[in-house]
Amino acid sequence: MATPQWTTPAGILGEIEERVSYSKTLSATDADGGTLTFSVHAGSLPTGLSLSTSGIISGITNEVAERTEKTFVVRVSNNEKIADRTFTLFVEGADFPTWTTIAGTLDVVYDGSYINIQLEATDSDTGDSTALTYSIVSGGLPGGTTLDTVSGRISGVIDPVALNTWDSTNVGFDATAFDETQPFDLIVRSGSIDQLYQFTVRVSDGIAHADRTFNLDVRGLGATKADDTNTTADANQITADFSDVRSIHFTQSGIIATLSSDDYNIIPISIIDPDAGLGLDGATTVRYNIINGAFPPGMQINKTTGIIAGLVPPAIDDFTDYNFTIEVTKTSVIFGVDKATQEMTIRITGSEYNNITWNIPVKELVL
Repeated sequence: MATPQWTTPAGILGEIEERVSYSKTLSATDADGGTLTFSVHAGSLPTGLSLSTSGIISGITNEVAERTEKTFVVRVSNNEKIADRTFTLFVEGADFPTWTTIAGTLDVVYDGSYINIQLEATDSDTGDSTALTYSIVSGGLPGGTTLDTVSGRISGVIDPVALNTWDSTNVGFDATAFDETQPFDLIVRSGSIDQLYQFTVRVSDGIAHADRTFNLDVRGLGATKADDTNTTADANQITADFSDVRSIHFTQSGIIATLSSDDYNIIPISIIDPDAGLGLDGATTVRYNIINGAFPPGMQINKTTGIIAGLVPPAIDDFTDYNFTIEVTKTSVIFGVDKATQEMTIRITGSEYNNITWNIPVKELVL
């Protein structure tokens, strides 16, 4: 019987993209008309591909970290004679993640504002955007804000940057108190500046990455604000309906605590006052109050500190949710009143919480 003769040339069969379906038929002839079978004799195919006995290489190539070369020997046989041939396949490496968030200015906001900006990118390598990670490789975000490295979300309350600080010591104008024993120093703060924050974010799938540069245009609040965007020098009137006071922001929502009954519990309400960045929070008074719903029995809020505390009586139920709305009122001797509200929940667990109930089978009485 004659030896099979290869008709597919040896060498490179081609270059394949990762995670792409591939099919290639190897061919050989047999002078006696016998049935030929193909098998991998040495080496290996790219992961995800296989060779059928009829000579078809097929499958979907797996993810590779870099351009990968696979060399293998295929043996063709007519059950008596064999012929071997060496082939090579290349699998192209990692693809770069693709940004969908447009480069440039993400938003124009006032300092003291809460921002919640979602950066988005896709990746054909993973097929799942949740497998991506984000990091800042140059520049920086406004103070008070952070980038979630898993979700790509930028959030937080923007810290103001002081416009200037006029210190009486700079001009030699210190004074003393009436008894001339206690010196004091006059410091005047006059608002905050506009600032453009530029930063470059890198999105990575663990193998390849792509960088993109963004901006956040933060507008400061000056000592005087008008009700329009800009006040020009020829204006002789301004209005006071746009206050310099910066709103308070809650850092809690939803279920803020899960507490045991028959116990004394303490929960602080957490807020952010952007004016603290300018040292202006000392000129304000903050008061807390419940305006809707109810606290768990035995608990009440300290209207000055915002601490919810009290002895919760014993309970039997697995848990009970107490829903309520907290209002924070910020009063300034200069700028007036600002209010913020937030819905919250405290969960109280009873004696049945986490109890294990055994299902005891009923035994049959056999006579």
